[in-house]
Amino acid sequence: MTSWEDLDEELGRWREAGAEATLWWRDDDASKPTPALDRLLAISGGHGVACALAVVPHRATPELAKTVNAVPTIYPVQHGYRHINHAPSGEKAAEFGNHRDRGEIELELGMGWRELAHFRRLAPVFVPPWNRMSDDFNSCLATLGIKGVSQHSPRRAETARAGLCQVNTHVDIINWRTTRGFVGTAKALDYMVSHLQGRRRREVDADEPTGVLTHHLAHDEAAWQFMDDLLRWTLGKSNVRWLTPFEAFKIEPREPELDT
Repeated sequence: MTSWEDLDEELGRWREAGAEATLWWRDDDASKPTPALDRLLAISGGHGVACALAVVPHRATPELAKTVNAVPTIYPVQHGYRHINHAPSGEKAAEFGNHRDRGEIELELGMGWRELAHFRRLAPVFVPPWNRMSDDFNSCLATLGIKGVSQHSPRRAETARAGLCQVNTHVDIINWRTTRGFVGTAKALDYMVSHLQGRRRREVDADEPTGVLTHHLAHDEAAWQFMDDLLRWTLGKSNVRWLTPFEAFKIEPREPELDT
C-alpha cells in the first residue's frame, strides 16, 4: 500500500535529479454556493494553493460568481454547458460527442463561455463533463479564445488539435465505481506517486504537471481531510510547486493572478 513515505521517497529522487515536481488542482461541477464549496474555498485560500474551479455555465448562479470572486486562489474554467449526457444509450456519458449537431454544439460552447464573463481570474480552459469529448470540436473552442483543454489521464502531447494546450488530471480522489466517496489515502497516493514516477522515468510527458482532481459535492470527511493533509504536506517540500491554471497551461493572464 502506497504511503506518505513512498511519496517522500519519490520526491527525494526528483530532488537528487535537481528537478521540481509541479502539481495543479482542478475541482469539477461548481454551480452555486454550498457548504461543500465554502469548505473547498477555505482549504484553497487557507493554504494559498490555486484551484481551477470547473463551473457549469448554464447552472451557475450570480451568487456563485460573487462567492468565488472574493477568493484570490480560485480560478474558474468552463465545464461544458449544461452538463447533460447526450450520448446514445449504451455509450459512455458525454455532453459533446460526434453524435450531436455541430451547429448546436458551437452555439452552446459560445453561450457557455460568454456566461462566465463576470467571473474574475477566468482562465480560458475547457473541461468537458465526464472528461470526455470529441476533439473535432477543439476548433470551436479555439475560435472563442479558449487556449487549453483538460481531461483525465496522462496526455499524449502537450498540444491538442486546433493548437490547444492539453493539461490533464491524474489523481482522482473519488471512487466513482463503488462507494462514490473517498478513494482512500493509499490509492490516492498511489495515483500521485505513479504519475510522478512516470514523469521522472520519461514514460509519460515529463512536462505535464501532476493534476489532482476533486469534486467538492461528492466529498466525505475523509476526502476533505486528505486534501488538507496533501496541501499541508506538499507545501513543506522544497522541490514541490503548485501551479495556477495560467501557469499549468502556459497562458498569459489578462489580469493579476491574485486579486484583492
